[in-house]
Amino acid sequence: MSRYYFLPTFMLLICLTMGIQCDEEVEFSVQDEQKIVTLFENGISFEDPFVRAETLRIINLVNDPRLFKLAPGSEKDDESMVRLIALRVLLRSKHGSARSAVLQAFSSGSAEERRSVLEAAFDLGDPALKAEISARAYRSKDIGLKRTAFERGYLGRVDKAIKEKKTKLLERTLLPDLGRFVSEKDPILAALALRKLVEAGQPERATRLLKQMNDPKESEASRVLAATIISRSKIPQGVEPFRKLVEEHDKALKSKKLRMPAPIVPPEILKWAVLGLAVNGGPEDILRANKYRIDSNVRTSIDVLESFSQNPNKDALIALKNAMNDARSEVRRRAIELYVLREDATAKSLFAILSSATPDTQKRTFRVLVDRFPEDTVPLLELSLKRTSEVDMTLGLLSEVIKTSEDAEKILTPLLEGLKKLNNDAKESRAQQSRYLVAIAQPKTAASSAQLDTLSDSMIYGYLEFALTTSPAIHKTVFEKYSKSDFYAVRIMAGAGLLKAK
Repeated sequence: MSRYYFLPTFMLLICLTMGIQCDEEVEFSVQDEQKIVTLFENGISFEDPFVRAETLRIINLVNDPRLFKLAPGSEKDDESMVRLIALRVLLRSKHGSARSAVLQAFSSGSAEERRSVLEAAFDLGDPALKAEISARAYRSKDIGLKRTAFERGYLGRVDKAIKEKKTKLLERTLLPDLGRFVSEKDPILAALALRKLVEAGQPERATRLLKQMNDPKESEASRVLAATIISRSKIPQGVEPFRKLVEEHDKALKSKKLRMPAPIVPPEILKWAVLGLAVNGGPEDILRANKYRIDSNVRTSIDVLESFSQNPNKDALIALKNAMNDARSEVRRRAIELYVLREDATAKSLFAILSSATPDTQKRTFRVLVDRFPEDTVPLLELSLKRTSEVDMTLGLLSEVIKTSEDAEKILTPLLEGLKKLNNDAKESRAQQSRYLVAIAQPKTAASSAQLDTLSDSMIYGYLEFALTTSPAIHKTVFEKYSKSDFYAVRIMAGAGLLKAK
C-alpha cells in the first residue's frame, strides 16, 4: 500500500482548532501528548476509510501504548483495508481480542485478505495462533497460502531445530509430526514434508510412495498422487524410477511388432515423471518438460517452472527468465519468486522486467534488488535515472521501497549526484520525488529547513515517516515545526514523531 495513496483526501482535513502549540524552548507536556492522541482518535473515527486506515498504519509504526488503546473495534470496520491494518495493531499490542479477530478475519476474508492475515499472524502472533491459522491454511484450496503456512510454520521449526542441533526435539516430535503429512493426500504439503525429511537424513520415507507409484495393482489415482508428491519433492530417489517410466512409455510407442502393445504409462503419471527428471536433468529433459507449458493452464505452467527452477542448466534458466514475462500474472509472479532463489540470478535480468511488471510485482522485485544485489543495482539505477522512459518509474520505486537508513546509505547515497540533477526538472512531480530522495539520502543527519521548504506536503509527509521510523530523536525540531502544519496528514505524522522522539 503506497505511503501516499490517501493524501488527496487526507490533505483536505485542516484541523486549526486542534493545534499543538509547541515552542522549541518549552518542554513537551502532558497536554501536548493528549492533543496528539486526540488527533489519532479523530483519524480512526473519520468518515473516509483511507484516513482510518492510514491512522491505524501510523499507530502500528509508532508502537505506543497511548495509541494502541484506540484501535480495538476497527477490526470490525466495513472496509477490508482498515480491518487488516487494525489486526496488525491488535497483534502488536497483544490485545485480548487479537486471536479471535485474526481467526475470524481469516475464515471470512477473500483470498487476498487471507494471505494478509496469515502474514500478520506469522509476523506478530504467538506460537498458538500460528499453529491454529496454519491448520486452517492447510485446508485451503489456495496452494500459495498452504505453501506459505507450511514453510513458515512446520518447516521453519524444523530448520531452527536443525540449526540449534536439538536432536531429541527433532527425533521425538518434529520429524514424526512432519512424517504424518507425507501420509496425507495433500500433494503440496506431502511434497514439502518429504523433501525436508530426506534432507534431515530419512530417505526411507520415500519408499512407500515409490512402491505405490510403480504398483500396477494400485488405482491410477493413487499412483498419480504418489508420482505427484515424489516429483514435487525433488528428491534424488525419484530419478531412476521416473527414468524407467519414461523409457517404458517411449518404448511402447516405438514398437512396430504385430502384437498387443505394451502397457503405456498413464498420461498424468508420465507428466510427473517428466517433470521429476527436469529437476536436475539435461537439455532434453528440460525441453520435454517445457512442452507441457504449451497451451496449458496456470497451475500446470507453474508446475513446470517449479520442476526445473533450481536446475543449473542454462536451458532451465532461459525458460524461467522467459516466464517472467508471461502474459498471466500468476505465472509471472511465481517465475520471479523462483528465479530470485537461483544462485545464477542477476540484477540485470530482474531490472529488465520492471518496466513491464504490475506495480505489486515491481515493488517485490525491486525489494529483491535492494536486498540481494545492491552493488549491481546502483549502476543500473544511475542509467535509468537518465532515461526519459524510465526515470519516473525509478523515482517512484525508490520512494516506495527505500524505508530504512541502511537502504538509503547503500542505494541513495551513491545516487545523490544524479538525483540532484532532477531537483529542478520541469516536471514538478519528478522534481519533488528527487528532492525527497535527496533529503533522505543521508539518514544520519536531519535535512535542512531550506531543503524541506522546497518539498510539497505529500513529500514532507513521506520525509516525516522516514524520520519517524529511522531516527526520531535527531528530528525532534523538524517534528515540532510540522506539528503546526495546516494539513492533518502532516500534523498527525509529526505528532507521531514527537511521541517517538520524546
